[in-house]
Parts: sequence; structure tokens; C-alpha cells
Amino acid sequence: MQTGPDEAVDALLGVDLSGLDQVGLQAEVDRLRAVVGRLTGRLDQVLAELDVRLGSQVQTNVGSEHAPLYQSVQGWWRDSATITGSQAGRDVRRAGILRGLPVLSAAVIDGVLSPEQAAVLCRLHGRIPQLALLDSQAQLVQVARELNPEALGRFVRHLIATHCEPELDKEHNLAHERRYLQLSHEADGTVRGRFVLAAEDAEAVLIVLEPLARQQGLTDKRSAGQRRADALVEVFAGAAVWMHLPHAGGQRAQLSYVIDEAWAAGQHPLSLSEQLAAHPGAVSRHGASAAWTGPQTRARIEAVLCDARISRLLTDNRSDVLALHSVSDEITPAQRRAVSARDRHCVAKNCTRPPAFCDVHHLISRADGGPSTVENLVLLCRRHHVLWHRGTIGLHDLHTPWLPEPEEAGHDPWTAHNPPLVA
Repeated sequence: MQTGPDEAVDALLGVDLSGLDQVGLQAEVDRLRAVVGRLTGRLDQVLAELDVRLGSQVQTNVGSEHAPLYQSVQGWWRDSATITGSQAGRDVRRAGILRGLPVLSAAVIDGVLSPEQAAVLCRLHGRIPQLALLDSQAQLVQVARELNPEALGRFVRHLIATHCEPELDKEHNLAHERRYLQLSHEADGTVRGRFVLAAEDAEAVLIVLEPLARQQGLTDKRSAGQRRADALVEVFAGAAVWMHLPHAGGQRAQLSYVIDEAWAAGQHPLSLSEQLAAHPGAVSRHGASAAWTGPQTRARIEAVLCDARISRLLTDNRSDVLALHSVSDEITPAQRRAVSARDRHCVAKNCTRPPAFCDVHHLISRADGGPSTVENLVLLCRRHHVLWHRGTIGLHDLHTPWLPEPEEAGHDPWTAHNPPLVA
């Protein structure tokens, strides 16, 4: 005797999972996924038939004595399936397109294609001539069944570019209009962001990020996401140095930090009550601060101070300016050229960041009496520079064959200064 749909569903749901091992559970997932996909194909068939047969309008008070009330099929499906209106619209449109492409629809119902693969192929509707699309359904099924939705999407995009170039231009223009970048400052010291770029515009971003985000040797334990984040920071930090950026506030864009002298010298701040009693703003002045993101870590500032233009501004406890000294370069252009010619790239082992992406670092810090001489300077990319000042890496992690060996020099000048405490 043939079982009804409820009995078939009960049979699927009645499997005792406790008796299945890993292989059995994986097989059960695959079986249910296939069934769900086929049922989704059938659901699309019924939804499209309802939309066409009722002229896209559903009577919502069938059997009522009152005048008939109508609702769009999309609105009815939204309420019936408790989904968003945009999702309901996509479902109804996809169902309608598949109704006109019977071979693709049958492939979903037969379990040859997943609903996600069919949805990607539906992008060809209205872009490829309908007759050509109908004639090529079987070939499309053969190609699509071997590709995941992401790879299939790239294939479909190539088809559109080949057979309907104006549609590709239209897609790009619409994608370009949807572009945005949104950043928000969080209380936990992070800046979170979201962005949308048209694929053509993103090409310039990806071609720069990809080589910078590669793993740097076997000791690089950063995740792929962390490497991309570091690469993004490198690009913008480099742009601030060597790009001709528009002026802002009367000067060219540059990283600027306000640093308290006592904090830079490593002195302990006054107690909280003493600071608040002296002036409510005194707490914020002890430390280092950036214009956009506020308080900065000591390791970050020590890395910046190694290779920075410094101006000295003296203020009182009311922030009145008492004295101003002009900007001075800690590293001269000639020294930078000499260090770049010698090191060629970041000297951290396995790192090949070029000089444009590097800071000039003092091996023996200036606070410990280290001179700003070529012998005491090396190239370090910003990531390794900060790691040095955090104490995570030391001289043994650098490739510096030009440094004299301790026994050759008669003493070890690095013993007390590796890693340095203050830049």
C-alpha cells in the first residue's frame, strides 16, 4: 500500500539518531538535504502555478459572506511562510522563472540540482534570449551540477558578459550605486565596519590585499582574517606616508598622536582621586591619544616614536599652550635611504615587506641611550615593529648578518636592550 506524505515525513523523522555513528549521521544529513531540495523544487512549482492561475492575486476570505478581499501572492506567501517581504518576492520570482524553464525545474525536483544552484541559473532569465536559454537547459544542468553556487555564479557572470554585455554594464552600475563603507567606534577599543563594493571596483582592493595577506613563514600563526586585517592597515599606513593626499585642516593627512611627557618617560600617573581633583580632563591627558580612535597602547606609540616627526608642545593643567617647538625629524632622509639600501626589506625572519611598508627602528632605544645612527637602525614592518615593542620578538628573530657578533665586538651591547622598553 502506498504511503501518504505525512507517513513519508514521519518515516524520515523517525530514524533513531542514537544508533548512528559518524558515517551514519553524515549519510542521514545527505539524505535529508536531498529530500529538502526536491521538496523545495516542488514548492516552487506549486507557488508558480498559484501565481499564474490566480493572476498574482489570492482571495484571503474564501467562504466568507462578505465582499472578497484580495492580496498579492507575494504578500500571502510572506504571511503564510512568516518570512520577510523581500524573501517572499525572491521566492515568487524564482518560482515563476523556473516555471518557464521546465528542464531546470525538473532537475531540482529530481535532486540533480539544488535549489541554490537553480536560483543562480535563474539570473540568466531576461539577460540571455529566452529561446537560446530554453535550448541550452540540458547543458546548463550538466555544468551546474558540478559547481557550488559561488563558482556557478562566476560562470553565469561570464555567460552574461559574453552574450549580453549591456546587462553586465547595467549590473555594474547598479552595484556601484549600492556601494558604501560604514565604520563604528566600539567601547572595547575596536573599530567595526561593513562595506559593499562593486566587483570591478573590488578588483583594485583585492589585488593589493592578496599578496600582503599571505602567510609569512611557518611561524606565522595568524588566521586568514587577521592577515587581511593587518594588510588593510599596512595599505592605509603606507598611503599616509607616500601618497599625495588632500590637505585636511590646513595640512596634509598624517598620523598624529598627543603624548604626555610623564607617560612617555614611564612615570606612574597620579591616583584617580588626585587627577580628578586637579582637573576633570587630567585623566585623559596622561597617556597617548589619537585624533580618531582615542587612547593608544604603549607598544604602538613606542613603534611610532622610533620613526616619527616630533613637535613639542608644552601646556598647563588647563591645556593652555606655554611653549611650542618646531617639528624635527628623528631619522634623516639620508639615513632612511642608507638603511633601506642595506636591509632591502623588513629584517624580521621570513618577512619581505619592502621599505615603503617599513618603519626605521632603533635596536637600542633612544630612551636607553641608543643613537640615531645607521648601525643602530633597521627596517621593520609595522606589525613586527609593534611585536618588538610588546616584547614578543627580539634580536634572535631578526635577520641582521651585518651586526657584529658579541665575541667580535668584545662585549654584547644588546644584552640589556633586547627588547627595548621605550622607543
